[in-house]
Amino acid sequence: MSIDSSEVLRIAKLARLHIEPDEATALAADLDRIVESIGQLNEVELPADAESLTYFDSDIHREDRAVRGLSREDALLNAPETDGERFCMPKILDKGDE
Repeated sequence: MSIDSSEVLRIAKLARLHIEPDEATALAADLDRIVESIGQLNEVELPADAESLTYFDSDIHREDRAVRGLSREDALLNAPETDGERFCMPKILDKGDE
């Protein structure tokens, strides 16, 4: 899979990021190297019983149980902006084009 600058610019537009064309060329090269490195994982030889291996020290299948969460006041304590009951966030999407 080869990533070119037009693909980087398309992804940037979807993510609403402003990227200059010369930056897109450099990012495309970086992303190509990343994808190539990840592809090398397919070449790793695994033992026949690899599916039975576990890397967890504790039982991940514990019983779910309800626990008391944060109060509203504690949850909002460090928020940059609230209305006293909810987090206030700036509008990031508009009804314009994609």
